[in-house]
Amino acid sequence: MRGGAIVIAGVALALALSTGAARADRQPGLYEVTTIVNFAGGPPQPPRVSTRCVTPAEARDPAAEMSQSMQRQSQCSFTRKDLTGSHFVADMVCTGEQQSMSHVDIMFSDAGSRGTITVVMRSPQRPQPVTMTMNMSSVRKGPCP
Repeated sequence: MRGGAIVIAGVALALALSTGAARADRQPGLYEVTTIVNFAGGPPQPPRVSTRCVTPAEARDPAAEMSQSMQRQSQCSFTRKDLTGSHFVADMVCTGEQQSMSHVDIMFSDAGSRGTITVVMRSPQRPQPVTMTMNMSSVRKGPCP
């Protein structure tokens, strides 16, 4: 179930990052993204650090990336998706064999973001739901290479 959870969280994270890039005060460039994924009742996980280049085109039209992410997860749909100022909140439901509900809550600034994605997963193999929390932050490091 962890693999599916990471994919779902990845879709939500891609959406969140690309939505942040849409803001007029959000700069294109190279961002360092730190994520900490934890499963309820599991041992703490070490932070994962990656980089992502937000191009000027993505900053102008993040909808293209969002659409591609949603197409890869065709059994997922958003029940809420709000961007108010620098605060992004979304809820997503995925159906199928591994069902899940996700909640995204991210604050953006002109040079980064910080937030949490919570995913509650259900599977026929497990009678109890599993909760995964992903804390993320991003910091603009400069122009893309």
